[in-house]
Amino acid sequence: MHYYQHHIGDFQRDTASLSDSDAMVYLRLIWMYYDTEQPIPNEPAKLAFRLGSETDRIQIILETFFELSENRWIHKRCDAEIAKYHAKSDSARKANEKRWGSKKDLKSEAKQILTNNQEPINKTIVSSDEDFDKFWQAWPASQRKVAKAKCLEIWKRKKLSADCEKIVSHVSIMKTTDQWKTGYEPAPLTYLSQSRWQDEIPAGGSGVASSASPDWLRGRK
Repeated sequence: MHYYQHHIGDFQRDTASLSDSDAMVYLRLIWMYYDTEQPIPNEPAKLAFRLGSETDRIQIILETFFELSENRWIHKRCDAEIAKYHAKSDSARKANEKRWGSKKDLKSEAKQILTNNQEPINKTIVSSDEDFDKFWQAWPASQRKVAKAKCLEIWKRKKLSADCEKIVSHVSIMKTTDQWKTGYEPAPLTYLSQSRWQDEIPAGGSGVASSASPDWLRGRK
């Protein structure tokens, strides 16, 4: 570990009898302990060389502030801080795993919702095309049966599937009238654009044009 809480009061109390140089040696021994997360090896001469001190001074400091166990010098305060550090790290790691696990679950759930929601959209598109086909097949087979792609575009834009039954029924009746039989039917593009299925059907189905008839029934298309 490369960070620890340095309690100044405790350190000053414990090192009050040390000279500045010995206090620095003790501090550097602690740093070594935290950095390696290991007890100090029982090698006073090597430690003295590394820390720029004297072997006998190193030995006295080790005996004063550390405990010898299995040929290694243990510092209880350092061990406690290292244990706390690892416990906190493990807790953070588990929380992280839980958080990312939750995000993955949410992402999976969102993907499932999107998939479920996509199905009705596709069905709507299929339904719209199928309803338009009913309209197109109902239209009288004549030279005016043109612009199918443009008609489909208008059908979808105006969402005419909702009125499909009404439209097909109106076309089926109108194509039996004299007006449509004699070529006075509007082009399908005009029929859809102008919502002609809302026009009244000629009385008796005779389709005889009169001055009261709409313009398109009198041939002004």
